[in-house]
Amino acid sequence: MTSAAFFPDFARGYFCRQSTFPLGEQKGLDDGFLRLASVHFEPFIFQNRSTTHVTIAGPLVITLEAIMAALKLRNATIVSSRLEPYGVDMGNGTHSGILGRVQSGEAHLILNVAICDENRFTFVDPVILLISAYRLLTAKARKVIHPFNFLRAFQPDVWYILFPSINVAACCIFLLDRYIVKGRFGTSPATLSAYIWNFWRRFFPQDECSTFSSVSC
Repeated sequence: MTSAAFFPDFARGYFCRQSTFPLGEQKGLDDGFLRLASVHFEPFIFQNRSTTHVTIAGPLVITLEAIMAALKLRNATIVSSRLEPYGVDMGNGTHSGILGRVQSGEAHLILNVAICDENRFTFVDPVILLISAYRLLTAKARKVIHPFNFLRAFQPDVWYILFPSINVAACCIFLLDRYIVKGRFGTSPATLSAYIWNFWRRFFPQDECSTFSSVSC
């Protein structure tokens, strides 16, 4: 593959991937060549054709190069024409166009996009589907809230750090209230267990905060 300076003006600088392939060479996988059939579908696939080579530009070139690298192929050859349709059902299980080339073994791979809109109808036979029914699956609400659901918020190793840290923080607040602020507001009537619970109860489902007799929210 060789690079070429081909990009449409409005796509220049946006689709920054392009590759040049030989046109119509009768080579196969044994020769290290992937026979490729490609559509011209802007803005995803651009084609610039000469008499001997085809330059393809667009984001799908990256996918094509990844496939070729996985198959350990050194190049690809284009076997389709520029405006060749994707394929029309012939009614006997075969198709014309690019899809027919794959069915007959003339092409190994189709370079195409899968966007279902009105512009794609020029490449694919339109199919109208009628949705007669649908089923919506929802999770059944539980009537009882499990009191220890909060434990699922962290992994066990996180809880090993969080558990002593919260208890130490509660003890520090208890000591500050009991001894340092004692001279101005008096000794707090709350016990150490009340301070620890005031920290841990934040993890449990609760209503709006209310003021208790000893410790406020």
